[in-house]
Amino acid sequence: MIGDINDRPDVLIVCVGGNDMLAGRSVREWAAGLAPVLDAAKNKAGKVMLFSSGQPHRSPVLPRAAPRHRTPHQRADRHEPATV
Repeated sequence: MIGDINDRPDVLIVCVGGNDMLAGRSVREWAAGLAPVLDAAKNKAGKVMLFSSGQPHRSPVLPRAAPRHRTPHQRADRHEPATV
């Protein structure tokens, strides 16, 4: 998608995390997948803002709303924050 941007925006916003958490990816796998996205974003925009979807696994509603995802969410608790 970043390759489809023809202009040079002042700021490009990248939101990450939710699908990686649901897939049970390790922090190392997550960082390796994110690095090329951030490189492409930096080449397109003056500034890049990186956002996380937060910690949806801590939501009191989520375990009831999506019980089949409970195990990946519990695995996410074992991950330590990473800076890329």
